[in-house]
Amino acid sequence: MKKKVCLLGVYYGSAGKIEGADKGAETIVNAFKADTRLSYGGYIRSTLPEGRFRGLKNLRQVMDVAVKSRELCRHSLDNGDIPFVIGGDHSSVMGNISAACAKWGPEAFGVLYLDAHCDINTPETSPSGNLHGMSLAALMGLGDEAMCSVAEPHIIPANVLFTGVRSIDPGEAEIIRRYGIPTIPASRIRVEGVPRTLERIAGFIREKGIKHLHLSVDLDVLDPSLVPGTGVPEKDGLFENEFFSILRFVSGLDILSSLDLVEYIPSLDRDGFTQNICGKVMETALESLISL
Repeated sequence: MKKKVCLLGVYYGSAGKIEGADKGAETIVNAFKADTRLSYGGYIRSTLPEGRFRGLKNLRQVMDVAVKSRELCRHSLDNGDIPFVIGGDHSSVMGNISAACAKWGPEAFGVLYLDAHCDINTPETSPSGNLHGMSLAALMGLGDEAMCSVAEPHIIPANVLFTGVRSIDPGEAEIIRRYGIPTIPASRIRVEGVPRTLERIAGFIREKGIKHLHLSVDLDVLDPSLVPGTGVPEKDGLFENEFFSILRFVSGLDILSSLDLVEYIPSLDRDGFTQNICGKVMETALESLISL
């Protein structure tokens, strides 16, 4: 059965110290919005000025983007589409994930988080104060109350699977322990191999009873040698064959109901390496999602 995929742009990149991910999102969307394999659902930006709110830099902007994109994605889901959001920094997809969780219900909804980081810090635990490192925590109902309020109902923490992670702050490690959040570190993927990793992903879906899955792809899950154009690189990331094998497998699952791609910063790119990877991510996902 042919799946209907709706491309949506969320042009926001000010939830961290390194800006420019909004430009990356715009670049990717412009390259694919005329692709006949998908529909184009438009884009959003924040119209609010920068500033601090409740002690957090640009919190009002992050909340504004989350609310606007949540409505955009909810419309896509109600049309029977699979919303494919191109961000932005990782805070920019809060709306997509929260809309999917509300549509399907927390018990049946899960998230596969392909990222070098966990993004489950709170204002009390965050070493940097960057909101894109608190966005998934807010989706779980953890952290700043105002930020959490834009993403209800909240995700069940144990229904999130961190894959390719290799930078976990102490406060995040405590949250992972407390809520029993499963993780597949990049080092384990390297040792155990891709087939075992795919078995672990399938086991997670089966054991949690997940009927609707969101795939969140942060480019920094890949090794920095492959994606120089991203803001918070971490050494010893996934190789291309590892990453694309996982992407191909998850994109081909019948339960995949929403997805995103984030954290491309063109100003940091080198010789078009990262832009080329973005194109390959889009092509791989679309090939698996759509029966032509």
